[in-house]
Amino acid sequence: MHNEQELTWFQMNGLVEYWKSELQGMSDDGWVRTEAFEDAIKKNMELMQVLLDGSDTLEEERCVQEQWPFQDHEEEAN
Repeated sequence: MHNEQELTWFQMNGLVEYWKSELQGMSDDGWVRTEAFEDAIKKNMELMQVLLDGSDTLEEERCVQEQWPFQDHEEEAN
């Protein structure tokens, strides 16, 4: 069981790294180069739509929407 979880974790990390590269080289904290920002937004929506289209249930769609790792967040002012 532990080995299966470790393999799944490894595969998911690889997938997230691939997605980050597809999103114009997004950094670990979510930043992209200014000149790549618009393309990154477009690709982000395309990637999310692929997962939504592949969802078999409304629950899966909800999970994709709520847990999408590349959600846009406003910066907090100090």
